Amino acid sequence: MKTYDLQQAAEILHMSSSALRLKIKQGVIRAAKPAKKWVIRDKDIEDYLTTEADLVAQRASSFRSNLECPSTSAERSGGLISPHPTAREYAARLGLVTEKLRRSTTTD
Repeated sequence: MKTYDLQQAAEILHMSSSALRLKIKQGVIRAAKPAKKWVIRDKDIEDYLTTEADLVAQRASSFRSNLECPSTSAERSGGLISPHPTAREYAARLGLVTEKLRRSTTTD
């Protein structure tokens, strides 16, 4: 089992040592601190790279599926249809009595 210190692992991963330290503290990369310095195993670096590659592939496939033409998908709606109810719809659902809004008119 080969181990690396923080600086060596950061160079392998092409990131700064502070970014690597943050990922370690967040639990993204496994590491140990037996004394005053971080120690990262080569297997943990491999696991991190594999996970990152899987995430990139997943994002790419998700992005490609979102690029479908809306006209070929009967499930999607497009245009000016808003999924959010308007104030009038809220009032109707709650049974509130509201006055019709007057239109702004100007006279010459």
